[in-house]
Amino acid sequence: IPSVGAESPDSPPLARKPMYTYRGDGHNGCVIGGTALVDANVRNKKYPNRLVCEADDTIVVKWDTNELSLVMEKDKEVESAVLHSLYTELIQGLRRDRQNRKDEDSADRMYDKLMEFERLIDGAIKNAAIENGVVTLNSKDKREVREYARKNGVTLAQRESLVWKHKWTMDEWDDGAKVIADQEAGSAAVVA
Repeated sequence: IPSVGAESPDSPPLARKPMYTYRGDGHNGCVIGGTALVDANVRNKKYPNRLVCEADDTIVVKWDTNELSLVMEKDKEVESAVLHSLYTELIQGLRRDRQNRKDEDSADRMYDKLMEFERLIDGAIKNAAIENGVVTLNSKDKREVREYARKNGVTLAQRESLVWKHKWTMDEWDDGAKVIADQEAGSAAVVA
C-alpha cells in the first residue's frame, strides 16, 4: 500500500523513520492537512512537517487549501465528498489509536504476568530442599508455576528464559531436581 511519511523539516529527507505515516486503504486514499479545511486558524499556518513518498507508486494529489475551501462553499456535492473523506480518515485514525492503546495495554499486562511468573519461580527455588548436593523443588510450588503459566498464556520460550535466568535448565526444572557442585552446595545464591 502506498504511503507518505511526515518528517521534521529540520532533518535531511528520509534520514530516520518518519514521525507519522499516512496510508491509503487502496480505495479512498488518505487526507493530509485536512484540518485546514475546517479550521481557518490552521489554514493560515504553514504545514509543520515535510511530506515524503515512501514508495515509488504513491500518487499524491495536491490542492490549494484556500481554493478548495472556496469550491466547497460553492458546490455542496464537493463539500460533502471532501467532508466524507475527512470523516472517514478521522474514524480510521481513531480506530488505529484505539488498537494501538489496546496493544500497549496488552503488552503491559503481559509484562505484569511475566513478573508474577518470575516471582513464582523464584519462590519455588527458594522453598526448595537442598540435601546431599541436590536441590529438590516442592511439587506444590511446581504445580503452582505450571498452572499459572497455563492460565496466563506464558509461552515455553518465556518459561525457558526465566528458568534459565535462575540457572536451571528446563530438564532440571521438569525433573524438579538439580545437582549442584560441592562448592555451590552451601550457597543459596547459586541456586536462586
